Amino acid sequence: MGERRERVIFWSLAALLVAATAAAYLLVVGPAPGSGGRGAAPVVRAPEPDAVPLRLVLRGVSGDVTIVRRGTASPAHAGDSVRPGDALETAIGAHAELGEGPFAIALSEGTRLALREADLARARLRLEAGLVEARAEGAARVEVEVPSGGAARASGGTLWVSRAGGVTAAAVRGGEGELRSAGGAVSLGDGQRAAAADGASPSGATAIPSGLPLDVRWPPARTRTTRVTVAGSTEPGALLVVAGERVEVRPDGTFAWEVVLRGGSQRLEVHAEDVGGLKAAREQAVTLDARAPLPSFDTKGLWRGR
Repeated sequence: MGERRERVIFWSLAALLVAATAAAYLLVVGPAPGSGGRGAAPVVRAPEPDAVPLRLVLRGVSGDVTIVRRGTASPAHAGDSVRPGDALETAIGAHAELGEGPFAIALSEGTRLALREADLARARLRLEAGLVEARAEGAARVEVEVPSGGAARASGGTLWVSRAGGVTAAAVRGGEGELRSAGGAVSLGDGQRAAAADGASPSGATAIPSGLPLDVRWPPARTRTTRVTVAGSTEPGALLVVAGERVEVRPDGTFAWEVVLRGGSQRLEVHAEDVGGLKAAREQAVTLDARAPLPSFDTKGLWRGR
């Protein structure tokens, strides 16, 4: 009897040990996937096809283009990958194109653009300054944020967004979109544009004009002054370059810039670019004659009164 009793006690303790081990395993690991029990481990599903991240690629680089990654700037070349968190900067006279999947993105001169994220359904960008043109095929969507807190977006077609002089402008062709600023929003249909000054709601949507206005007041064609002023007006939010320098356009569309002339004859150039693919250029010849004026004498009446 004693031996039998010892066997019963042994197997009872073994059963309790197995049960305790199983309970501890369930507490730590949880029930098997798909068991549906309380505290069931989450089922890991493969990402949706549209959510697969895209790494955009530089398709073309012209002029001085820089890629900034983790605070380090280096020259950009065609074929380079642009990852989320990277920024691209184009100097005056430089341009860059990048894309992948349904997206094609072009940076105008004097632009700084950062990539936030991109997948097959959406590309999210941040425009610090300059002008970007982004095309999205099918139902893909492009979103462009700006430092003022505003943003523009478009589904399908082409979206232009510019950022200059405290004004953000957006235009859409071949799709539909929206411009948001200061809590307000305006819808953009095919062939429409709108603008918003920092801290203000967007203007009403209007048709993209057939041309970009650019009025310039030039200095005299011949001058002895080494510093002259070039002034005028264009569309608010347009990008403007005067004599090779980026010039901010005021919110009312006016501008003024001092140019240092070199000796002799030279051509002063002014060109502007706006959303909707609009461009305008003007030029004027100016001559700096820095020679001292020839001496002149008035001999009339020199001997009068003698």
